[in-house]
Amino acid sequence: MRVDVLTPDREEEYFSLANSLSGSMLYGSRKFRDFLVRTLPDAYPMYFMALDPQIVGCLPTFVLNTSRYGKVMNALPFYGSHGAPVVDGRDGRAREIKTCLINRMLEVADDLDVTSTTLVTSPLDADHEFYKSLDSVTHQDERIGQVSFLPCAEVGGYGEAIMAGCHQKTRNAVRKGLKSGFSFHECNDISGLQKLHRLHKEGMEAISANPKPFRVFEAIRETMNYGGDYRVSLAEREGATAAALLLLYFRDQVEYFTPAIDPNFRTDQPLAALIFKAMEQAARDGYKTWNWGGTWHSQSSVYFFKSRWGAEDIPYHYYTWLRDRQILHLDPSEILDRYPNFYVVPFDALDKPDA
Repeated sequence: MRVDVLTPDREEEYFSLANSLSGSMLYGSRKFRDFLVRTLPDAYPMYFMALDPQIVGCLPTFVLNTSRYGKVMNALPFYGSHGAPVVDGRDGRAREIKTCLINRMLEVADDLDVTSTTLVTSPLDADHEFYKSLDSVTHQDERIGQVSFLPCAEVGGYGEAIMAGCHQKTRNAVRKGLKSGFSFHECNDISGLQKLHRLHKEGMEAISANPKPFRVFEAIRETMNYGGDYRVSLAEREGATAAALLLLYFRDQVEYFTPAIDPNFRTDQPLAALIFKAMEQAARDGYKTWNWGGTWHSQSSVYFFKSRWGAEDIPYHYYTWLRDRQILHLDPSEILDRYPNFYVVPFDALDKPDA
């Protein structure tokens, strides 16, 4: 077995395998790669393929170059993406193939003089013991992945089945949203993304957080197909957009990508109703999992919001190989500024300033 960097002539074979294997997620797909290329102009993709002699394993990474502290490699960067290897392990060689892919990634990182390399595991890969045994890891971090499993057969109605799995407070919020006079509809042109971005930007700035720039939403529109890969839903009343929701779709999975709400309508629960209707439609269309994304242990309110939709906890991890410890002298704001959209090191590992 050998591991090579993906070349254009093998892309069709690579992404066909990456899309078909058990454990595959949107993040390893060609369309998500193209989305990242447009979204991260200062980074470039480097995808690894295990060959025996056909492709039997895939490991996607992106590399970001910085002027002072060197390159950073992530598998994968950008808002909770996952880049753990997916492999054809039907002959019992899954761990062997993963090991070859990761070792080759680290060899290339050394050749490129990469300062920090991070592998983000997948909530669909349950082999936690394998990742815990990786050599030379300098730092580890954890997120709480939360996934709701959608009803797969209509027994009493998909909506009733979804509601049955929700907390009473969520059921009440959904009912209130449905009865508050909103119109709920999809919007497949640029105006839907513009409305979503406006609410998202206002909401993030209200809590002093960095919003996704509009180019992120433009990149989705440029690289993905509406209806099959993404959908935008709006809740509106009397000409005003009260809530918006952007979802991404891959195989039988739904990714909860960007929700947004106008705080003036919050008490009427338009977002709860919008989420419920989207979950109901996804179940009707045959999707099986609804991935709420990762939550930090400190984000208790976000965690409880997702858990009350019947989400199950599926932890995943960040494994980092740090080659240059001088980066630990930076503070969190400098990390975020110098390495936008990339993971570098856990913030609690940074050197504490003298009191």
